[in-house]
Amino acid sequence: MSEIKVNSVVNSTGDNDSGLDLSTNDQVIIKTANTTAVTVDASQNVTLASKLATTNLGTGAVLQVVQQVLSTEKQINSASYITTGLSKAITPTSTSSKILVIVNASFDVFQNGDAGRAIFAEIKRGSTQIAEKSVDAYADQTGIGYYAIPADGSMIFLDSPSTTSATTYTVNGKVSDASNEMTLRISKSSSDSTLTLMEIAGW
Repeated sequence: MSEIKVNSVVNSTGDNDSGLDLSTNDQVIIKTANTTAVTVDASQNVTLASKLATTNLGTGAVLQVVQQVLSTEKQINSASYITTGLSKAITPTSTSSKILVIVNASFDVFQNGDAGRAIFAEIKRGSTQIAEKSVDAYADQTGIGYYAIPADGSMIFLDSPSTTSATTYTVNGKVSDASNEMTLRISKSSSDSTLTLMEIAGW
């Protein structure tokens, strides 16, 4: 079997500063303009000298991710929406991009056990409501007594903001009865609630 052993392979025209650098054992380096662009090591790990341009990524690729973590307790006793404290901005790189909004809120309801009511949560983009959910909250207990009831605080929504300007998403909450018999609690005892925004290459 014939072999050609060289330390480098470069272009034959111009200033000969682009090509393969094979001078290091078990390593291949691709250079352009005498600058390392790609390195492949002995374990086939590939290292890029710079990020791939987002325009080169296919439809559905994740372009960026931002997240807010809330661990400060907030209590809501209002029949109108008020902020839970979860709010985060993202700046899309293209007007065709989608934003996947993922809410994982630590909710519980503190209420009179014989009261059958509900809590509500919404996601807003700016001042526009883009998603809403309700959760029944009923301790199924007779007599007078107050109970803490865990509630599902998860929401997922794929949004199409059609902008490259900074866009803020906010999670708000409310209760069906604003009397003293019902309170929505977020991040009770410093438990984490999160709001995650993922920019997805559009289609």
